[in-house]
Formats: sequence, structure tokens, C-alpha cells
Amino acid sequence: MRSRLTVTAIGLVGLLAIPIATTLTAGAATTPPDALDRLWAVCVRHEEPECTVTATSTPASSPSPTSTNTPRPSSTAAPPSATPTPTASPTAIPTPTPAPTPTASPGIARFLLADLDELPTSGASWGVVTTWANAPISPSLADQDSPANVRALAAALVFARNGDPAMRSKVIAALRALPSLGVERALALGRELGAYVLAADLVKSTDAEVGYDQKAFYRAQLRRATSGGPANLIECHERRPNNWGTWCGATRIAIDRYIGDTADLARAATVFRGWLGDRGQYSGFTYGDTSWQADPAKPVGINPVASVKSGRNLDGVLPDDQRRGGSFTWPPPCENYVWEALQGATLQAELLDRAGHRAWQWSDQALRRSLDWLYGPDNCPATGDDTSTPWVVNHGTGSTFPTSSTSSPGKGWGFASWLYGAGS
Repeated sequence: MRSRLTVTAIGLVGLLAIPIATTLTAGAATTPPDALDRLWAVCVRHEEPECTVTATSTPASSPSPTSTNTPRPSSTAAPPSATPTPTASPTAIPTPTPAPTPTASPGIARFLLADLDELPTSGASWGVVTTWANAPISPSLADQDSPANVRALAAALVFARNGDPAMRSKVIAALRALPSLGVERALALGRELGAYVLAADLVKSTDAEVGYDQKAFYRAQLRRATSGGPANLIECHERRPNNWGTWCGATRIAIDRYIGDTADLARAATVFRGWLGDRGQYSGFTYGDTSWQADPAKPVGINPVASVKSGRNLDGVLPDDQRRGGSFTWPPPCENYVWEALQGATLQAELLDRAGHRAWQWSDQALRRSLDWLYGPDNCPATGDDTSTPWVVNHGTGSTFPTSSTSSPGKGWGFASWLYGAGS
């Protein structure tokens, strides 16, 4: 006899209310230890659906595919339900309880829209992840250029993919150091902290392991006093319409997701929507030189569709970062602050999209339009630590901007060629 495990997930799948049914059939001798976890992950990866897990017996002669996903019906279709086979009545299996110290991959990156257990463990993009994961980690929340946060995220990704306990230990050690670290500018805190939040989620660190209440600690960082500009992360997100605000917003949203603060998450989504160009949602930013704005009287984070000034195409320009290269001029300068702002902005979009917001579609796919301008009129392609960004935008909007399999991670996240490029 073979055991058939069936998971039926009914709830929000990505952006649409689509029911999913997934079945795994395997013999006792070949069933992987984490088979139930992998099925349960179908529910976990979409977060907060109602899940039913059942096991039934089927004859040994029955076919035994490793995994079969039924086609997704339309959003109006009735949710499927688990159906017992004629030979046995279904027996409920309790929801698996995570072990206090996991030693195997959970299979799912909760914040990053990727099924990690389906990604390769060889090739150029995986090599980038492991190279960063193997580097030493010396955490800082005050050094805005510290690579330690991205190294910790890389180690967490390696653990989440292959269960390497040494990688998990590296992440736990880094997380344990966070409460002792000082902070300075909000930009540094925004760039650095978010990756640790993502890493904590990936390795499922416990409060006992790191020595503090993680949710309370991360919540406190939202309003922790910073110097040299905005008073804290939230003020930075809501006042700075440039790279400062995009990074502060990304870390704010990561924290909201981790601690489960749905009210602040909704507020952060509204602010981001305003930055993308919807002033009806939010317009409380403080702008600098507005010469790159399509309408200086109504400034936005990304210029709207069909924006023109002096006969020049400004559709997709990030005015408050483009101004860092000087006032409006033509041909436009290739300004690296624009790309850095997009690192934080794309992380915001991905985290919000994962939470059910249509962030990639807001303001006529504003983030895709920004790359249209950079690769078009600006002739300013991604280089260095910005090369993960085209991967993410392609993933989020279905675009086809140039990419590299050895793309470098950014200042607070990355490895997009592995996460979203199927290991290209």
C-alpha cells in the first residue's frame, strides 16, 4: 500500500482568490522525511489560507508521481475539497510543528516569492550565493556600506535551500549581536537591518537562540532614534522621496511582515503607492530640486506615463534621485543614486506583492517604466551591485531587461538571478 498526502489550500494565492489542490503519492521506502512539510508549504507560501491535510491509502499498483499540481481554476470556481478513496476513510494529520532548532530546509522563503527547494544548487548564480554565504559576518547597523547583512542573508538562503547547519549557526550568531549595535543615520539602518529580518525568517530563529524577544526588538527599531536627518525609519520612509526613503520603507515593511503589524503595513503600502505617483494616496514627502519633475507643482517619486519636458521624455524618471546629478539637462546624466533607490523600491514592491498588494502594477507599472527610461533615453544600464534589480523587475512585471547570471547583490538584498532566474 502507498500513502497519499493531500493538501487543499483555500484562500488568497498571490493576488487572486484561487483554490489550489496538490497531491503527493510515494511509497514508504521512498517518501522523503519532509514530504508532509513540503505539502504544507503549499499553504505556507501563500500565507493565511485555510489548509486541510489528509492521508489515504491506495493500492500499490497505483501510479506514483512525485508531485502533481492540478490546473488553477478561475477565481469564481468553487474551492476543491479532499476526497477519500473508496478503500479507506481519510485520517486527519495534525499540522506539523516546527522544531525549536530546524536542521532541514523549510522549502519556502516566506518573504521572497520563490520556492527554494526547486532552485538549483549548482551553476553561476548559486555560486554567487555561496560565495557571499561563506564570507565572514561582522554585523553593523551604523555602517551603511557594511556587506555583513547581505552575507547573513546569503547564509540564510543556503540553509533554507540545503539545510546546512553551519550556515544557520552563522546567521544565529549575527542575529544575536544585533541588540548590542549602535545606530546613526536612518539610511544606514534602512539599508542594513532589513536583510537580517529576512534572514531571521528564513532560518526560523527562536528567541531562546538569539537571547531576546525578536518581535519586540524589531518593532522598537521602527521608531529608534536616528541622527543626521530623519528621526527614525518611519519618518525617513514618509518624508524622503529618494534612496533614503526607499530603503527605510523596505526595512519598515520587512519588520511589519515579521511582527505581523497589519495596520502599519497598510500605512507603509499607502506611502509607497504615493511615492510611485499616486498623490491621492499619499503626498507628504519633502522634495529637493524639482526640475526633473514632470509637474513641479505636483511632485512624485516616479514621473507618470507620457511625461515630457522641453520635448524630452521624462516618463519613469525618479526626480529626487536624478537631481543628485544636477538640475534638468540633456542628455541626462547616468545617476547611480537612481539605481540605489530602485534597490529599496523593488524590495518594497516584492514584500508588498507577497502580502497581497498589487504593488508591481501601481501607477502603470512605475518600476518597470523607470527601467524603460534608464535603458532608453538615459542610456544608463545597471552595473555592480545594481545588477540584481533588472532580475527583480523582470520577475515582477514580466519585462525583459538585460540580466546577468552572476549579478551582484545590492546593499540590503539581492541574489535575484538565483531566486528569480531559475538558476540562470
